[in-house]
Amino acid sequence: MTSEIITIDQAGELVTTGSQPLDQNPAAVYLASLSSPTGRRTQKQALDVMAGLLTGGVADCLSFPWQSLRYQHTAAIRAQLVTRYKPATVNKFLSALRGVLREAWRLGLITAEDYQRAADLNSVTGETIPAGRELQPGEIAALMASCESDL
Repeated sequence: MTSEIITIDQAGELVTTGSQPLDQNPAAVYLASLSSPTGRRTQKQALDVMAGLLTGGVADCLSFPWQSLRYQHTAAIRAQLVTRYKPATVNKFLSALRGVLREAWRLGLITAEDYQRAADLNSVTGETIPAGRELQPGEIAALMASCESDL
């Protein structure tokens, strides 16, 4: 089985350059390495989003040339993700990105130095405010009174 490959030409246009066997596709190999079907589905969605960000929605994770990414590209992806998603979601996306880059290196499609640089992204830290609101002292007293009346 093969997948179409999309690249960017000298003029900055997206072009299809043929196909690649799935056993040589870093995204396909990464997804196959995941043990859980749910994990594969989640990480494929994350990779599809990132491929779409980089190609204006033209490529999916199996057609995007992950081995062509360098640090400036992965840093730009991280910056875009931070503006759109919560920290935990961004970190999930970055995990998928690092996994695909690692597979590209293992497949001999990217040098160890380029892999290390491209994958050297800090995780996103942040705090998510819990849902709901703070109760006022009167509301707490009314709640406690209601609980006492149930006894």
